[in-house]
Amino acid sequence: MTSTITCPYPVGTSLDEREQMTSLPIGAVIKERNGSNRWQVTAPGVFNRLRGGELLNTVYREYDFSLGYNEIESLPDGCVIQPPPLPTLKQFQWGFRQGSLFGAYSNSIRREYAEAVLTRLHIGPDAFEVGPQVLIKDPPTVTELPPGTVLFTGQPDFPASFGVFTGSKSREVVPVLGKIKTHGNYPLVIEQIPGGPTEPPDWWQAVGTEEDTEQIAEFKARAWRLGGAAKKRHSWCSTYESVMQGLGVTAESLRGVKSNGYGVGDRISTRAHIAALPVGSVIKWTHEEHSDWFCYYVRTADATNECMTRRAFGYRGDGVRLGQQASGTLMAIGLDGVGEFTDPLRVSLTIEPHFGGVLPAGTQFRFYENHAEQTYEWNADGRVFALGDNHPYRLRDYGANDTLYISKVVPS
Repeated sequence: MTSTITCPYPVGTSLDEREQMTSLPIGAVIKERNGSNRWQVTAPGVFNRLRGGELLNTVYREYDFSLGYNEIESLPDGCVIQPPPLPTLKQFQWGFRQGSLFGAYSNSIRREYAEAVLTRLHIGPDAFEVGPQVLIKDPPTVTELPPGTVLFTGQPDFPASFGVFTGSKSREVVPVLGKIKTHGNYPLVIEQIPGGPTEPPDWWQAVGTEEDTEQIAEFKARAWRLGGAAKKRHSWCSTYESVMQGLGVTAESLRGVKSNGYGVGDRISTRAHIAALPVGSVIKWTHEEHSDWFCYYVRTADATNECMTRRAFGYRGDGVRLGQQASGTLMAIGLDGVGEFTDPLRVSLTIEPHFGGVLPAGTQFRFYENHAEQTYEWNADGRVFALGDNHPYRLRDYGANDTLYISKVVPS
């Protein structure tokens, strides 16, 4: 019996994410939106150049294409447009791990830097059991498989993009069949592992649920924050954002997380609901009549008030002390159970038009201007000192469009 060919996307769909490229059925054709180049899918994530109706031997993989420049021109006869099954959290994490490692590999980033972030995301090298049918995109991962492992790329019906490989004791990947001789340019599928499982892993075959979708949203937010911190630490270029975008992780991922039904931008009106937020969450209170009166509060584990929050900073007229509030707008959701902003990317707070709020003495923050970074501390007498510098500043020295990154909040 012939199985039905399905595709999640109709003809004309712009290809903006890597997942779209790998989900196209064999036989689909893509084209440049503003050009004449065309390619046919010959295996998941593998494309052969087309000239007229002739399939050329020039082979591309999904990472050879810039996102947003191509679209689907045609689909195989009888193809049914059908949404793909929801991925499980573990399936998404595997794709994210493989995509991240390949991004590091192809951009000459030290692998241990990428592995450090992935380990903090709990998807280190030992997080997955692999077996038959599992797709591997990162070339170094292939060399870590047991000697004698058999892998393949492409389909025999398309010889130009078909190849079979096996792992050797010297950790080399040896071509044994087909025209493809270099495994590093193509995604490989595990056929068999000597002494290993004979069936695909359960996680590879599972179907996701709505709960998985929520967990994936939270994972994306953590990945964006931790990855962004690593980018600054290692001075990676903007290619990092391009790699993350291809994996479906962007700054907008921070808005995909919810806590007890509340998302960023939602108003919370009860103390109990604020206290139920994860540690590290940020609430902004604004006065109903005076929009320039505001205060930011941080949900902490050691606060003793009903909201379980500590005041970060705010403004309510010079010299007026701000108390705790029972309502506010959710500005950020804590994700790692960290009470203090040990990671300055945990939340960025745009400075308001008035800077005369009362910051607790000892509060530290980072200020970025023209790519330069400096850490400051708020002094008990209302002055701001750059750490290691005796020159005082005041918050009003900065413009309203600047951004503070809170790195330490002390009890009020």
